[in-house]
Amino acid sequence: MRIILTIKKHNLQKAISALTMLLLLCSSKLGVCGEDDLLWPVDAAPALTSSFCEYRPGHYHSAIDIKVWGSVGLPCRAIADGYVYRVKVSSSGYGRALYLKMSDGRSAVYAHVRNFSPEIDEFISTKQHNEVRYNQDVYFEELEAFHYKKGEVVAYSGRSGTKHPHLHFEIRDKNERPLNPLLNGYEIADHIKPVPVAFLLTPMDESTTIENQYQPRLYDGLIEQHDGIFRARDPIGVSGSIGISIKAFDRADGSENILAVNKIEMIVQGVSVWTTSYTDFGFEETRQIEFERDYRLRRLGKGDYHRLYRAPGNDLRIVKGEGTINCNDVDKKPIKVHINLEDVAGNTSVVEVILVSDDVVDENRGVGGEMLYDFGNGQNKSDIPVQVLVVDKYIRLLGPPGIKGFHINGKWDFSCMTQKSGGGVAANWYPPADFDGKLTLQALDNEGKSVISSDFQFHAVYPQKSTRINSIGEALKVEIPAHAVFDTTWLRVINEPDLQIAGWVESVFRIEPHDQPLNRRVEIFLKKDSPTAENGWGIYYFDRRKGWRFMDNRVAGDYYQASALSWETFGLIRDNDNPQIRTLNFKDGSIINKTRPHFKIVVKDSTSGLSADGLEIRIDNKIVPAEWDPPIDRLSYKVWKPLDAGEHSISIIVRDRVGNQSEKKMKFIINP
Repeated sequence: MRIILTIKKHNLQKAISALTMLLLLCSSKLGVCGEDDLLWPVDAAPALTSSFCEYRPGHYHSAIDIKVWGSVGLPCRAIADGYVYRVKVSSSGYGRALYLKMSDGRSAVYAHVRNFSPEIDEFISTKQHNEVRYNQDVYFEELEAFHYKKGEVVAYSGRSGTKHPHLHFEIRDKNERPLNPLLNGYEIADHIKPVPVAFLLTPMDESTTIENQYQPRLYDGLIEQHDGIFRARDPIGVSGSIGISIKAFDRADGSENILAVNKIEMIVQGVSVWTTSYTDFGFEETRQIEFERDYRLRRLGKGDYHRLYRAPGNDLRIVKGEGTINCNDVDKKPIKVHINLEDVAGNTSVVEVILVSDDVVDENRGVGGEMLYDFGNGQNKSDIPVQVLVVDKYIRLLGPPGIKGFHINGKWDFSCMTQKSGGGVAANWYPPADFDGKLTLQALDNEGKSVISSDFQFHAVYPQKSTRINSIGEALKVEIPAHAVFDTTWLRVINEPDLQIAGWVESVFRIEPHDQPLNRRVEIFLKKDSPTAENGWGIYYFDRRKGWRFMDNRVAGDYYQASALSWETFGLIRDNDNPQIRTLNFKDGSIINKTRPHFKIVVKDSTSGLSADGLEIRIDNKIVPAEWDPPIDRLSYKVWKPLDAGEHSISIIVRDRVGNQSEKKMKFIINP
């Protein structure tokens, strides 16, 4: 039987939507949706741009991001019978988001949508105009809520709060814990195995070596032995206790987007010692992603690595085991490690790692990988200064080749633990509990004479205690609350005069170690070099890709204050440039033939940036709830109630984060 459809042009979109709905309903019977028989949430072929529990700065991705193939305005449908218990509208974050409660207590979240169903749109618009505020966060009790049947349209796809169109889609349990949607009612076609990219071996204490070096070693360029089995080129020499971190990705059928693996298991000598399963998490746990992933590698620009051992602070339920590999007997028998990488469809790849003793010379074994830190390879004492590196609870002392030991503050002596041609020397020091302050480090030659000397400033920070740190001269103060760090940490405060420009960039300090995560915000206080009264100053941190990034400009006595969730290079920057305003679809004196025009304006600021609180549109001297779209620097407002014919005024006021202001006033004529 042949069915021929003739569709008039003006009914084409409705027909496409109806046909798509029919296909989606059919597909739920054919395996696109799982045993819960939930409807696919958007009228688009099932595919993902991001997966559950991917890394986001400081938190887990709580959703799957559904591909909408570049389209905006696709119908988003109720996946089951339910009611809308929350609607949120914001210029950032989720953008426009809708929360649907299902009869079994679970909920679905649709975020970054362009707009809601007509009845919700009207409700939100009324509230925005009554309160003269664009951002809204409204909760509904079941009796007063908007109710929908499975398959009814609740919203339309978009890119609100983000740059590229997609549907951020969550499933949450009755306690608002995000669940992996691909393990709770949904499937996507996937016959592609995960791909391992690299792995890192990390010494777990001060005496462990990897290829006779006291620092982590990175292995990439893994060789695929046969289908889905990967390994390093040669066995790896170790001694002591190590931890492994791995970098991997996944793909699914019909899309080139990079996705995350779903499960990682590490098996050592046939025994499972570590498992990570990305099934669910609680929002109160989300900060622990910095401990479940390798924060140090990310800060060094190496990407997203999964730790396969338990770091301090990791109490997540999605991980099992301790993961540390004891290699003390590796000289007697090689240790075989298998790392299984599995996606939600069950496709599996395996990374094989063979560990041998680095004390045994084997001319047939090549030394692969690369050291995580490069401290220089000069042969002369003058080529490499003495250095210090904070490694968890201890401080590593580093010097050039030929050095036999170190002398600290005139009372502590250390012999070098390593002596490698061209690679420098090292020793480890556990500072006493009462140490806090100046460290004078001297490198000693064979005769015990000091050949190099440097001064370093250290401050002890303990998990259970709040701590205050001042720089020399007190241009910088740091307040660290209790439980901000997860383990004893030794901070260095380093003045950076080379980054300063008098009158524009002042009081620049680097706080190390950059690669130690924080669990709570710390307070940074910076004082100007000169007590002048210019406006426009604020605290910034330095991003190696984007340059100086604004944080805050709260005033606390003689200081500026900002909160931080990571150790950075901080500085005071002056911004005295006014924001830019450029109208897109109207100008002064425009004649507009619509009574409900949509005004579009580009707003930009070059230094401190903009926030929603600093943006304002007035029409006929009345403030209206304008929408700000940060990814495209767009401020806009669509007139809600028709304007009378004749002349009207519009004012655009833009203030940046430190108070610089621009304003543009115009007249326009409504002539419908």
